[in-house]
Amino acid sequence: MWLRILLFFLFATYVAQIATFIILGDVWTDEGWHFNDAAMFSQGNIPYRDFFYNRLPVALFAYGTWFKLLGTSLLKGRILSGLLALAIWVISFSISRRLGGWRAAIITAALLTLNPYATYYYSTISTYSIGSFLLSLAAWSYMFRSKWGRLSHAIPLLLLCLAWGTLYPICHGAAWTLVFLIYTLRQCRTDKKARAYAIFSLALGMLVIGSFFLLSPQRALFDTITFNFRLSQFLREFNVADLNFRVMGWLWLQNFAETIKIYLPIWIILYPALFLWIREAFKTNELFVMPRSSSTEIFFLAILTLLNETFYLVAPQASPDQRTYVFPLASVLAGWVCSKTWNSMPASVGRSLSGIAFILLLAFSPLIQHPPPMASHPSRSDLTAIRTVGREINALVKSDQTILTFSPAYAAESNRNLIPGLAMELFCFYPTWPESQTSKLGVTNWPQLKEYIRTQTPKAIIIDSRVTGDQWQSRILNPYRDELLRLTQTHYTLAKNLALKPYIYRGGVDIYFRKGSP
Repeated sequence: MWLRILLFFLFATYVAQIATFIILGDVWTDEGWHFNDAAMFSQGNIPYRDFFYNRLPVALFAYGTWFKLLGTSLLKGRILSGLLALAIWVISFSISRRLGGWRAAIITAALLTLNPYATYYYSTISTYSIGSFLLSLAAWSYMFRSKWGRLSHAIPLLLLCLAWGTLYPICHGAAWTLVFLIYTLRQCRTDKKARAYAIFSLALGMLVIGSFFLLSPQRALFDTITFNFRLSQFLREFNVADLNFRVMGWLWLQNFAETIKIYLPIWIILYPALFLWIREAFKTNELFVMPRSSSTEIFFLAILTLLNETFYLVAPQASPDQRTYVFPLASVLAGWVCSKTWNSMPASVGRSLSGIAFILLLAFSPLIQHPPPMASHPSRSDLTAIRTVGREINALVKSDQTILTFSPAYAAESNRNLIPGLAMELFCFYPTWPESQTSKLGVTNWPQLKEYIRTQTPKAIIIDSRVTGDQWQSRILNPYRDELLRLTQTHYTLAKNLALKPYIYRGGVDIYFRKGSP
């Protein structure tokens, strides 16, 4: 009985966190991009061809369809993320209970609930909630594969491929899809129909994630591969940041230390166990020692977790939030390890001490994390500020007219289109590149931006701290900021000043309206 009460308490706490972060959580930079990308997709725009998008497109299908059905707003998008987060919690609990029983399931639930950092990111519009949901669902479908008959490998393979489709073309997503494909073909050697279903499911998944590449291959390759692999070079080229080898190494160490702090129980409980398994595999010269000694389910989860962690360990600019993709699966494995360790202990003081140590670890973990960025009241939240700016833009700009802003969330909330080449705001701004190159790749240079303003192409221009500030990517505007503001004031008139507090999203907003326009 007490287990059910504890489970209800954990789930209720998780729901309360999600609701809080949906309403009060700050809007982080990438969320503005993903929000606007999904809004553009819902309007019939095609990624890569019509707007810059640096990932594979599966998340666009989820959020774009949601917006198409219910209308576009930041709140509605976050509600979908919250529903996906709840589904992740339930799926993870179900997997953990199947593998390790109630004790393992409660531990998994506690690990998920007591990590507000991951819960915050799951509650925002991003690829984290949809990617983690698809990955968790793939694991669940594999755990219960006996129900699917000859589709027992085809369904997990399709879901793994779709989970890869929320990431990048060259990443661990491709690796886990390939590994499972090889495993499937070996397992289905004697069942031609099962192999055919698996190959068909893979082809279907590849069609979903790769179809848009065929419509604009050059832009797709630049957006998803060149941009991601050469971002550090671009930042140096335009004097945004001097990311030399020493700086990159220091940033890597900082991110790694922050990752351990945020996922401390996982690092203490799970990764030592996986290290011992790998060491044993090398000592015995048996790579698949875990499936033989335990189960293919555990091996499956371990491979997914380790591939994700390995990729982000070697990626130079990886951040702790990118570990959220496999955090639920890592929590399942940690619950299983704890349950097995507990069962192997004699019923003595050892069990009591280990139980106390685990409870203290869980309680201590959230305390050493940076608290998720959020407002103290809905009236001071980024959500309210973006909604306010969106209403003002709607009042000034017709639905078929464009706006210029380096905060795409404003365009999405107002359901207005950006001028071409700014979907990823300042990360789409390559000021010194020739127009022949920027037009080919769907990005913008400084002469193009000036021409947009001089010819009054956008109906309105929104100026906020992303333009006037000098933080991080805004530094790319340093040589052009004064002229940009002068041109704006010459060809546009100030229509609305929203004196938002500087700590709310991107501070105060000035909306300039095209001169000589009714």
